[in-house]
Amino acid sequence: MGTLERILEKYWPEDNTGFARVDAYGIQGRQGAGRPSFICATTSHGLWRKSDGHFVHAGRGTIQFGVVPNASVIRQLTIDPSPDSPYEIDGNNPLLHPLSLTTPSLSHLPPSPITVSLRTTISALLSAPSLRAEWLPLPTFQIAQLQKLAVNTSVNALTAVLGVNNGALVGSPKAREIIESVAKECSEVFSAHLAREEGRWEPPPIPAPESYEPSSAVSRRHPPPPPLPASHPLSPSSLTSHTLLILFKTSSNTSSTLADLLATSPILSPHNPSPTDPTRTEIDYMHGYVEALGRRYSIPTPVTSLLGGMVLLKEEMIRSGATDKIVELAVRRKETQGKKEEQSIWTRREGAEEGEGKEREHKFDRGKRLLKAQGDWRKRDMRMEAARQKRERESLRAQQ
Repeated sequence: MGTLERILEKYWPEDNTGFARVDAYGIQGRQGAGRPSFICATTSHGLWRKSDGHFVHAGRGTIQFGVVPNASVIRQLTIDPSPDSPYEIDGNNPLLHPLSLTTPSLSHLPPSPITVSLRTTISALLSAPSLRAEWLPLPTFQIAQLQKLAVNTSVNALTAVLGVNNGALVGSPKAREIIESVAKECSEVFSAHLAREEGRWEPPPIPAPESYEPSSAVSRRHPPPPPLPASHPLSPSSLTSHTLLILFKTSSNTSSTLADLLATSPILSPHNPSPTDPTRTEIDYMHGYVEALGRRYSIPTPVTSLLGGMVLLKEEMIRSGATDKIVELAVRRKETQGKKEEQSIWTRREGAEEGEGKEREHKFDRGKRLLKAQGDWRKRDMRMEAARQKRERESLRAQQ
């Protein structure tokens, strides 16, 4: 979130003749003769990069998009059509009324040299059945964007820090607690933003730089924004249920933030980026966006800030090579443990062989002793037999 705002501020800051600022919910103001038309989209398709230029479509989802036309297209749409024109030019045309909830279609964008590029792109998206693209009214699309923002703020950060696929979080009570906390913070921020955009609430004033009063003290005296009803798609319970549903549907997917960290390499030379260089992840457009809205409306977002900081810290550790050292140490420990186990096996084997040898030697000695004892008994018997025969001979002589 916030990408379109940054693009407009950076490249068309003076463009103030067409539709203007696109914020987190709806479009207001005027801006834009020079800028192009934008197609903003969110997708639930799952894919991952196998190698350079090789991407794997891992999970089928949908694409939801909204159109922000430029001033030239708007002027073209306000031209009165011919009586037999099949196209809707004004009335409830959502391209002319960005807060309209009318479902847009190509009938709202008649072909012309000015609209041909935008119309062709939209037609290509809608005509590809495998993409399952849906053109939404801008208010509906903005809610879809905020729902995905809440999902990514919790799921992407958790999977990136833990280094696991989405499915590893399914059924985890601790993961659910964190998801519920993030959903609550996001809902409070979104509620304040919607109430301000709809004129139902005004944020507390930002203290002047020379003021010694902290913004928290000002916000405590200011009435809080009205909470969203439980049935609203951006309520805490709805965001939690939506996140858990997406988590279950994408259980085999690798989150984009984890994929960014896996593609990050450690610093190997002074020419490589330093650990403090800008992040390669989307944290600034997820957690940073929620934090910025929270600061604007004086709503604390501690869990969101902590998760984003942990992702950035892990990226810094990867760049500095700290994680490789841990992995290397773990590998060495595993190798050492394996060597110890192998040595233990050989020791036990040698001990067993030695024990078997001693047992064989003991049996042999015992056998020798038995044989010797048998020999001694045989000699004794022979001596006794010789003595008996001698006595018999002497007895016979005496009788003669």
